[in-house]
Amino acid sequence: TSPESQHTLQFTDSADCKRWIETLPLTNVQQAQRLLTVQCAALNAAEIPALERLKMLETLKEPVALVQSESANRYAGKPLPLDAGESAAWADVIELWEEMTRNYQQCLKAYREGDLAIAPHAPLITMRCLRALGCEMLDYHRVYRRPPGAVWRALHDLYSFSEQHGFTRIRVQDSFAQHDPDSSCAETYAQALLAHLANPYALSTRQLAFVQRWIEKWATLVGLVVQPLPASAISSLAVDLGGSAGVEFAGDLESGPNLRYVDLEQLSKTLRQTITLLKQGQTPAQLGLGDTARQPGCENLLML
Repeated sequence: TSPESQHTLQFTDSADCKRWIETLPLTNVQQAQRLLTVQCAALNAAEIPALERLKMLETLKEPVALVQSESANRYAGKPLPLDAGESAAWADVIELWEEMTRNYQQCLKAYREGDLAIAPHAPLITMRCLRALGCEMLDYHRVYRRPPGAVWRALHDLYSFSEQHGFTRIRVQDSFAQHDPDSSCAETYAQALLAHLANPYALSTRQLAFVQRWIEKWATLVGLVVQPLPASAISSLAVDLGGSAGVEFAGDLESGPNLRYVDLEQLSKTLRQTITLLKQGQTPAQLGLGDTARQPGCENLLML
């Protein structure tokens, strides 16, 4: 095929999209990723009913997740600064996450504009947008770079949107998460906040992978509340939904309607219990911390 025809959309509906995915050279990760990026960009430019776009995106989601995690092996854990090839691989991963986010955002725009066909799927679409942004942030963490303020702003806006529309905690199917078959906007948002709180810039690639797994497992334990939390020995944490940063000390933020206080009481209890059980001789695998987790590294990472 000529380069021009490659840049045109290769499918017209989700069944067609499925057939196209079957032709992807998944053994050649770079090529498959390139093709997916080009098609996502073409999809972005196409005039398509929002529901059909959503169905295509849901079909594309799995191969995208696959090539993205394979591509990350090219730069994750490499000495910094990255060489030209590693940098290019990283930029390609970020580009594909951005194309996916833009497509899902288009579906959300249709919902905002009153598209009735897409309306029942608004919680799912919002969660997918949050998820794609969270994945993009993880790839910033993998190369020890701060996610741009614009990514944080987009994340906070989506969470605010889910609050305004009353579906923050509605559970929807989430096949990205290894842990739970369904997830919610609140949980997906909490995962991004927790990943940032875990000081990813001090973690090895292997540690980061464990932290990601644990965050998926425990995100439900995080509370986000409008009222300041009762005073305790631990400094209060909050996130500014109108800002462009992650969780900060509440004392450093100006109080207002945009603040959400981050309640980590349940999470810290669970962490303490888990550490106690490890000390008593239970294995990380028995506690659902991962089959490849080993002691004492596992306990040390939990302490951290």
